[in-house]
Amino acid sequence: MKKQLLSILCVSLWAGGTLCVAGPLDPEVWPSVVNTNKIVHYMNTDGVFEPLGAGWSSTLTILSGGDQVTETVTVGGHQGLKAANNNLNTADSGFTEWATHDTIDILMQVYGDAAVLNSGAPRNFDFLTGALPDLAGVNGGQIPVAAKNQKWNWVLLSITNGIRTFDGGRFVGTIAANAQGDFAAGGVNGGTIRLGGVPGLTVRVLAWGEKGAFGTSSNYTEFLPPDACAPEPPTNLAFIDLQRTNANNLTVLNDGDQTTEIGIAGPLADQRRAVRATQTLMNFGITGDYLGLPCNDPHAMKVCVEFYDDPALVGAKFGPEAYATDALGGSSTFDPAKRYTLLGSGAWIQVSFIMHSVNLKGINTAPLTGGPRLAFENGNPFISRYAMAVLRVAPSPLAGQDPLSDCYQDPNICTTNYGNYAEMNLANGVLNGLEPGTSGGDQEMIQATAGPTNDLRLAIRPAGNDGTPGFAHLNLNLAIN
Repeated sequence: MKKQLLSILCVSLWAGGTLCVAGPLDPEVWPSVVNTNKIVHYMNTDGVFEPLGAGWSSTLTILSGGDQVTETVTVGGHQGLKAANNNLNTADSGFTEWATHDTIDILMQVYGDAAVLNSGAPRNFDFLTGALPDLAGVNGGQIPVAAKNQKWNWVLLSITNGIRTFDGGRFVGTIAANAQGDFAAGGVNGGTIRLGGVPGLTVRVLAWGEKGAFGTSSNYTEFLPPDACAPEPPTNLAFIDLQRTNANNLTVLNDGDQTTEIGIAGPLADQRRAVRATQTLMNFGITGDYLGLPCNDPHAMKVCVEFYDDPALVGAKFGPEAYATDALGGSSTFDPAKRYTLLGSGAWIQVSFIMHSVNLKGINTAPLTGGPRLAFENGNPFISRYAMAVLRVAPSPLAGQDPLSDCYQDPNICTTNYGNYAEMNLANGVLNGLEPGTSGGDQEMIQATAGPTNDLRLAIRPAGNDGTPGFAHLNLNLAIN
């Protein structure tokens, strides 16, 4: 890896001491502009980031689960946590510290890929503070476009810690008497402050500090440039169809721990030429850098597998195993729990998988580029067609296109296995796929007889105002089963 040259200007202060103002800040150490006398709570995923002052403590934890899942990735030579969904929720075991602070500065070290921006333009980083039912959404600012450089960068945001009108407590640092849900850390869903709308954002270090703890936003405007690279090509789909002996810049690999064999498979009425793994892995290489180069930006990638749902392999599973995250050898793994399980229908079936921030370096595809590698459990089905699509974003002329739009993550979507309506009729005791959801939190519900005397019926309603100042149960939530 090339050594990155970082410029730092230090000047003597009239009141004594020295202030160092950095150009591109060194990601291997705390920014030179931090104030060690301020209160700071932090966490990091790797590297040596020790506390710099008496008021510094490692009390932050990035949560994972529900709509705030994170994945561990290795990218840019370091391990980070990537937001697999829209939200990045952080819990602070020392959250009560912030009860007296009207501003919280948020320092992050993020990987400079497309997730730091919004289709190439600066995005607002919006945070959610408070606990149900009293929430406050606050804008933390933007990250400069130059931070999209395929490198680790220090960035600084800042939020206002507002005051609840009915009890005078701050949204971060205090818990209202009417708080609902999991507010153990003072916020929503088990956290303290939640960052929303950032799918794919990868974080290595996260720190919260009192105002001025990390300098000012003007200290975080310079970033190392991205490495030189040819522009992305105007392509987004590669595939191989073994039955038709047709391929569009994709080939099956047969080497090392990813050996394969060609055979004939399928029901008598639809026999096809197909390929299967002879071990537990199968891989495909992209020829001629058709979809781009490893130095191009990572993108979401969708793969479509057309396979024989062999009755002899009921219960076998397959799906993506690992994929590259950068051109340096960084990688991430696909959640094995999301692999497809064969049902043994005896038919050829299509199923798709989607991964975020895939780099075209591939896994064991050299000298070819590649996407995710497939893994198999308890049996190896035959595959007749395999396709991979790069889901490009602006300013690409192919932005927003899905060339595999007819290949679904759940093959049953296009069958009659699902109903087309659900019904709840409490008066007649009918719960046909629809029923009242869990009553509690901010959705307490009451079932009771209601209506005119000549047409009384069992019905459901939100509980309404329970007498707590500033709070009423106004939500009605039904569950599809």
